This record gives sequence, structure tokens and C-alpha cells, in this order.
Amino acid sequence: MMNRKILSAVNLKKVFNIYLNKQINRIIIILIILLGIYIIKLVNNNTTNKVLHFIERNIYYDFRLAEDRKIFKDALVKIVNTSKGTIEELAETVINKK
Repeated sequence: MMNRKILSAVNLKKVFNIYLNKQINRIIIILIILLGIYIIKLVNNNTTNKVLHFIERNIYYDFRLAEDRKIFKDALVKIVNTSKGTIEELAETVINKK
């Protein structure tokens, strides 16, 4: 004999209540997020405008190969130069300690 759950009114009611509670929790979370965004818009100061502009820029990002390549290259060069300077300073301190 197979062990199956019997679909009774009580079991269906439990399943529906669990589903309904999950959906209500999701709706509450979304409403809290939307309320937070609305409050940020109401404050309307320079910092919040920058945050909203950053979010909007990332949502509607327009990929431009030439410009993005240059930005990426400049960032890498800056990192390499910083790392090179750090390594040279570390080498000098090691040599001076001897």
C-alpha cells in the first residue's frame, strides 16, 4: 500500500495558508523597499540624488566597447602602478633593514 497524503479540506486549507503567508511576506518586503525608495525621493538632497542616479545608470547601462575598454585599461594601469609603488617601498624597507 502506498503512503499518499489524502487531499482533504483541512490539508488543502493548511497548504493554502502556507502559500498565502509566503506571498504576504513577499508583498510586505516589496512594500518596504518601495517605501524606502519613496522616502529617499522625498528627502531629495544631493546625496540621495547621486544614489538614485547611480542606481538608474546601472539599470540602463549602455555598453560602449571603446569607452569601456579605455576605462578598464586606466583602472588596471592605476592598480598596477599602485602595486608597483607598494612593492618598491616594501623592497626598500627590506634592503634598509639589512
